[in-house]
Amino acid sequence: MTAFDQSMWVLFFDAFTGAGDTVGIPVQQAVTVVLLAGASVPFAQQPGLLAQVAGGPPPGPSAAKGPVYTAARRFAALPASVRRAWLTEHLAAIRAGRLTLDQLP
Repeated sequence: MTAFDQSMWVLFFDAFTGAGDTVGIPVQQAVTVVLLAGASVPFAQQPGLLAQVAGGPPPGPSAAKGPVYTAARRFAALPASVRRAWLTEHLAAIRAGRLTLDQLP
């Protein structure tokens, strides 16, 4: 997958979660991270890609170990059917910014 393809996935998933062209709140970031992983963008590569798309500085080496990625890994470990059902039920709350990382299964 090219860098352009990856950037397009980031923009698409940001729009899907309600983050828009901003970094979004932590739960929006975590869901975006999981969706990107499903689109074959490895967790380790994502912090730099997300910073690049958002126009921010590159993250430090521990960025993929922070709370957003901890929650994302927890969510990604669930069966796809469980993730899909949870997202279907909670997408409006994610988009509205009403959920926290602790509420992500």
